[in-house]
Parts: sequence; C-alpha cells; structure tokens
Amino acid sequence: MTANPHKTRLTQLRSWLQAQALDGFIVPHSDDYQNEFLPACSERLAFLTGFTGSAGCALIFAKRAVLFTDSRYTLQAQQQTQATLIVNEREAWLQANLSSKSVLGYDPWLHSVNELESWQKIAAQRGTQLKAITPNPIDKLWTERPPPPQTHVWDYPDSLSGASTQDKLEGVIATLKQHSCTALVLTSPLSVCWLFNLRADDIPHTPVCLARAVIYANGSYSLFINEARYPDSPYNLTPEDAWEESVARLATDKKARLWLDARSCPSAVYETLRHKQANIYLAPDPCLHTKACKTNVEISGARNAHVRDGYALIRFLAWLDQQPPDSVDELEAGAMLTSLRQRDKLFLQNSFPPISAAAQHGAIVHYQATATSTIPLQAGSLYLIDSGGHYRDGTTDVTRTVFIGSSTQKPTATMKRHYTLVLKGHLALMQARFPAGTSGAQLDALARQHLLREGLNYGHGTGHGVGSVLSVHEHPPSLAPKSTTPLHEGMILSNEPGYYKEGHYGIRIENLMVVRPQQKTTDGLSLHCFESLTLVPYDSTLIDPALLSEDERAYLKQYYQRIDEQISPLLTSTERSWLEGQLSLVASFC
Repeated sequence: MTANPHKTRLTQLRSWLQAQALDGFIVPHSDDYQNEFLPACSERLAFLTGFTGSAGCALIFAKRAVLFTDSRYTLQAQQQTQATLIVNEREAWLQANLSSKSVLGYDPWLHSVNELESWQKIAAQRGTQLKAITPNPIDKLWTERPPPPQTHVWDYPDSLSGASTQDKLEGVIATLKQHSCTALVLTSPLSVCWLFNLRADDIPHTPVCLARAVIYANGSYSLFINEARYPDSPYNLTPEDAWEESVARLATDKKARLWLDARSCPSAVYETLRHKQANIYLAPDPCLHTKACKTNVEISGARNAHVRDGYALIRFLAWLDQQPPDSVDELEAGAMLTSLRQRDKLFLQNSFPPISAAAQHGAIVHYQATATSTIPLQAGSLYLIDSGGHYRDGTTDVTRTVFIGSSTQKPTATMKRHYTLVLKGHLALMQARFPAGTSGAQLDALARQHLLREGLNYGHGTGHGVGSVLSVHEHPPSLAPKSTTPLHEGMILSNEPGYYKEGHYGIRIENLMVVRPQQKTTDGLSLHCFESLTLVPYDSTLIDPALLSEDERAYLKQYYQRIDEQISPLLTSTERSWLEGQLSLVASFC
C-alpha cells in the first residue's frame, strides 16, 4: 500500500514543532502577496494537508490537525483531508480550544496586518503566544517545490486602460501629499499592475505579475521586477531580491511617514518598519478607489468583451440543449464552455475555475467538480454554470441555471417558483435607481426581498466588485448585508442572488453591471442606475410569468432585444434558431 504523503509531511512538521518547542503552527491558504489565487510554489496548505480549496487555514498541533474553511468547501475538505473540519466557526473554536501558555508559530509573510491582528486578539484572550517563524518550515519539507513564477511581463496599453501610468502616479502622489505621507508601500500586485499598466501570467485566473513598489511623494518610485522578465520596460526597475533591504532602509528617515494598507500588507513588512520605529500611516490603499471606478475606455472594453462572452455562452447553451440528458457530465460541460471562450483571439484565461454543478451539487455554492465527484446532467434536474473569462479588453463573470429536460419532462412548479423569485431579486437590482453614495448593504436588500417574503434566503453576498483584466473579485465594492462602501460611477459589480435547496438543486442568476449616472430628477436629485454588461438569456422555461410585474416584463423584453441585436448576427443558423426559441417564449408573456 502506498504511504499517504500528507500523513508523512504532517509527521515531519510535528517533529520540527517539537524541536522548536512549539505547540502548533498556522498554515493559511495564502502567499507573500495576499493573493486570492496562488502560484504553485505557494500552495503550502495543499502540499501539507491535501486540501486544494481557495479558502482555508490549517492549525497543526502535536496530535491533531484542524482545518478551518467555509461552507463552500465542506464536501471537498471531507474528501481531501483527514483533518478535523471546522466550518465558519474559526473564532468560536479557537476561543474554546486554545490553551493558555501554549506557543503557536506562524509565517509573517502569509498573514496581512489585519489577519494577524485577529489571531493576536484571540491569542491574548486565551493566554496563547504567537511566534513569527522565518523561513517557513514547510518549504524545507517541500523538496520538489516549484520555483517562483517568472512569466513575461507585458504592457497593458493606454488604449485599453484609458489612463497612462503618469496620470495614475500623479493622482497617487497628490493623495500622499494630502495625508502628509512621504511614501506609499505597495505590496498588492493588483495595485502595482494597475498603477504601472502591467500584466503577466504569474498566478492562475489573475493576469498579474508578482510585483511590489514604493511610490514617493517627491514623484520618484521603486518598481521591484527583475529586468529579465521585462526587458523592454519603460520604467527603472529594481531587482525583486532588493525588496526587504529597501523596506528596512525606508525606516532610517525618522521624518518619513509611510503609508501601508493593513488589509493587503504582509505582517512581515509592517513589523520590520514598526521595530525600526518608522512613522506608519495605516489606511486603505489609495489605488483602490480609482481602480474600482473604471475609465470610459475600460467600460467600453467591458461592453465589447461581454458581447463576445455572451456569444460563447449562447453557443454553449444551444449546444447543451442538443445533448441527450445524462450524456454529458459536469467536467465535460465546463470544459466545453472553456473551449468556446478560447476560440476568441482576445481571450487570455478563465477568470476563475468554472463552477459546473448538476442537480444536488448546485446547492453547494462554490462546488468544484473533480474526476471522482462529477455526475451527469440528469433529465428533470437543474444545472448551474458559473464561469468567466479575462479578455484583453475586459473581464466577465456570469451564472446561468438551466433545466435539463426531455420531451416528457418539464420543470416542476416549485422549481419555477424558486427560479422566478431569484430572477425577481436579480431584476430588482437591475432596475434600481439610487442616490450617489448609496452603500452596497442598502441595495443588497432589494435582491433578497422576494425570497424573504416566502421565508427563503441565501448565505452569500449578492455581488462583488470586478476588475478590468485584473481580479474578478475586486475590493472594495460589494453588495452584501455588511457592505459600507459607497457605490460610484464606473464601478463594475456582479448581481447574483440565489436559492439553494440542499440535496436537490441550486439556483443562481448572475450578470455583471456597471454603475452609471442618470439625469437629475425634477427635484434636482442626482441618481445612479445599473447597466447590464452581460448579454445572455435566462432560462425562459423556468420563468413563471404569473409572478412577474409589468415593469419586470418590460425590462425582460428590452434586455432580450439587446441580446438579439448584438449577438444574433454572430450565430450560426442552428444557434440562432435556439436563441429565437428563447426570445419567442419570453415574448409570449412580455
């Protein structure tokens, strides 16, 4: 019998713990840059425990291992690891189980300032000591660890970004001066690549290079990228391995005031500066707001990308409709959609791993099909496909839920009711009019209202910000019950209410939309609205017309007309016939 490599690795780490007089070690799903998706060399949690989900943290003790994750990964974690699984209750578990006078090690590069602060708060309450450990002990066990990515760095042209690096730098420098700061320490590759108009393929699903920078209020900067990766760079580059020395040197000027973002800055950087008694200003990265408010050029690019993405989705849905039930499984369906996107010459990569979920798997919010879990798309069931792409001119993220039928099987009345309630919440957001400064929490309630009237709800936020050929999950815009970020013109967000009937099916409907200004009202009130970027029909067979208002019918009619005008000319006769069927069904009740 082949030995379990993860069990062996845990044993080796425990021997190291004993030698270091540590009671445990924290292993987050994180890297030195606090990215959502990680390069292969930073997948320490997967290497150690076998768990490959994108959100998780393990706590390794001498005699047990605990894995903290959320409900998206319950099934996956149970299949992949033998660790004790704690879902959505990390703080409560730590409060109940951390022992006084114990010592836990952690890698300060893998925890942001904010994240470590949450651990320190609980540790202090329990009398537990946290000890920073470098280098990471897992790296010593990982004898075949992949090298750090060194992909080619390329310029993202002003013709696609709509703003030059010089213009962006001037905005950041003006903000530094307003807050009497000497320098901005940029540790997020998303901000660095946005600011300098760069892209690369260092990490999956996010076309960025792993770069850092320091921006000085006097107009100069240090951009840390090895020249071999970016030989034609118009910028003065500083080698990546000079980063730590450069950060330490920042603290030598005692009059300097250094701006750090506690949400994205690794604790290692903060502690280096703090121990040298640097004057630190902790505040949100000043790039975030401007990056979130897309330029007119970026919005135009997003519209164009969504037309081509809608073309791929409609081709996929038309293809799927022709497949006999039970003849295609989840993995095959997801792969087919990816292949259709890849035929676009401007396609770069998927913006996240496709969520291809049939029947009961649809009720697992972020289900990931594997070779052992994949099931056929069954007759009489619902199929949920959540996917997206990065194109050179924009990023997409769209979810559709469809009925897998046959000549004798139709959606049940309950399916149609649940689907239409989700659709009504989705349309409520699409039709919303709101004053400037309205928060995501205020609008989130609109999407839940119809479900809540029937005692139903969903456990995730209604929407997230979306970057322009950067991250498909962009902070800070969001639509969620606790979102306080005001929405501004040019922000792109998802609109994705859902309903999940455990053990049966999941329903989610998602479009991307951009915040646009409306004309002032007769009372002089300036309002904003959403423009849908996504152009993909809903499953008309799942809509219960009796539940729709006249306004909702009018919106659907207008939306389907847009799809017909912009995408029908791109389709083959067979694909156009499928779309016409969807259009005619909607027209029958609109």
